Amino acid sequence: MYIPLIVLCAVFAAITLVKIVVAIRYRGADIAVILKSFFRIYSSMELKMTSSDKKRSYMKYNNLLNSLLYTFFALLLVLAAMYLKYV
Repeated sequence: MYIPLIVLCAVFAAITLVKIVVAIRYRGADIAVILKSFFRIYSSMELKMTSSDKKRSYMKYNNLLNSLLYTFFALLLVLAAMYLKYV
């Protein structure tokens, strides 16, 4: 149980780092914008309404990375709870 928890932490950290890099690349190095991007999921209507290809690609990457981040965070919590239960 110890190795998957470490691997999951590493994957979570890697996704977080990629998310920060994508946010900085597309939106600038503003801390507030970067933090906001972790909680922002764009709807399909917002994707259709934007005219900028750069903004549309950022929105798609943001949605994908947020989905991955939330999934790995949930798995991390479940595995950590299981690990702590048996220790």
